[in-house]
Amino acid sequence: MNSISSFMGSIERRLRRLIGDERGVSAVEFALLLPLMLTLYFGAVEVSQGIGADRKVTLTARTIADLVSQVSSIGNSDMTNALNASSAVMAPFPVANLQVTVTSVKIDAAGKATVDWSDTLNGTARVV
Repeated sequence: MNSISSFMGSIERRLRRLIGDERGVSAVEFALLLPLMLTLYFGAVEVSQGIGADRKVTLTARTIADLVSQVSSIGNSDMTNALNASSAVMAPFPVANLQVTVTSVKIDAAGKATVDWSDTLNGTARVV
């Protein structure tokens, strides 16, 4: 009987020590939070890349519009140069999928709008 009570006492002492042991709590908490922290980090990186690309597209549209609207008539070489400038504005983003189209619309005295000409970069030419 004495050996059973000493065995039970030994188990009780070990359980009390185990309950009071807090050495691995930080590691367990870190392991639980790590996936959430990594998801937030990589999500923030992707969102910032998307915002940066959106700003570059807006800046490209403004730049091309400013370059083309400064003259009353524009030649093919000037138009090609203006469209190729979009590649420099879009840097460091890739321009392989970038499509820029500039269209001139004329409105006659009756108020009817018609497409005068159109030029494009990396798209389908719609010259009228």
